[in-house]
Amino acid sequence: MRERASLGDAVKKLPDFTDAQKDSIKAIEKRYGEVFKTYGTALRTQMDNARAARGQLDVRAMGMLRTSADSARDVEIKAARAVLTSDAQRAKFDQNLVEMREREAKREEDMRRRRALADAPPTTGGDLNNGAMAGSPGQPDGRP
Repeated sequence: MRERASLGDAVKKLPDFTDAQKDSIKAIEKRYGEVFKTYGTALRTQMDNARAARGQLDVRAMGMLRTSADSARDVEIKAARAVLTSDAQRAKFDQNLVEMREREAKREEDMRRRRALADAPPTTGGDLNNGAMAGSPGQPDGRP
């Protein structure tokens, strides 16, 4: 599984990216990687506790954890951007971030869609509209 917290995609193909800059980015990733692990552990604990109690998840608390993790991510990104020394590096970094955020937004939307499908009530008989389709002969839409 690919790490979502990695800055690897943000720094890919940066022009004139030095070894010192790479080392600085690795140090930032290591520092914030520990922070993100604590968020993951806290979320898992909340989910496990809710399952064990056969209760509902505290969506508000989970949302607060997510917001806090997103804020930490923003600080991590700013720290990584501060390592960059040229306008060309910063421009490519910013472009990479836009692409990363687009992928993350698509992933979030896909997850929402899957959850909605999982929560949808099953259909009866396996077909929609009990076999009646608008425009079919003898339907109440007024057509023969």
